[in-house]
Amino acid sequence: MDAPLRLSAEDMRGLGYRAVDQVIDHLATLPERPVGKPPDRAALESQFGAEFADHPSDAIEVLEQAVRQVRESIVHTDHPRFLAYIPGPGNYVGAVADFIAAGLNVFAGQWLVGAGPAVIERVTVDWLRRMCGLPGTAGGLFVSGGTMATLVAIHAARSRIGLGMVV
Repeated sequence: MDAPLRLSAEDMRGLGYRAVDQVIDHLATLPERPVGKPPDRAALESQFGAEFADHPSDAIEVLEQAVRQVRESIVHTDHPRFLAYIPGPGNYVGAVADFIAAGLNVFAGQWLVGAGPAVIERVTVDWLRRMCGLPGTAGGLFVSGGTMATLVAIHAARSRIGLGMVV
């Protein structure tokens, strides 16, 4: 019996190409669509509350349904008319980079298994350091978002003045 979550190379390509098409369609048509609408919890729970299937479904059909349902049930913070706050830049190149990192199953939490990505991070941080005119002693790292960046900054500031970590 085949592993249920394994796809053939041909099926992986078809699914990947369709996912790329979905993202490009989203980004290309975003300005013409509404920013979003207030959520209706009962309607969303009904829409997403399908029973667990006892057999596999076609991956492309599932992808298209999921993208359609999610796209219609979120506020598009990457929309040109969304001006409230910016949780992330929503960039196609970043999405492709995330796809590659996830597809290669990159684990950068330890040098032995993630040396290449660690060096890429160091080089990229150094490029940003120089672009910002910071001294050679400046450094940095990439984190998952604003919350982690704030926590890292607080820890760095506390460490700088000798308070260290509070547990």
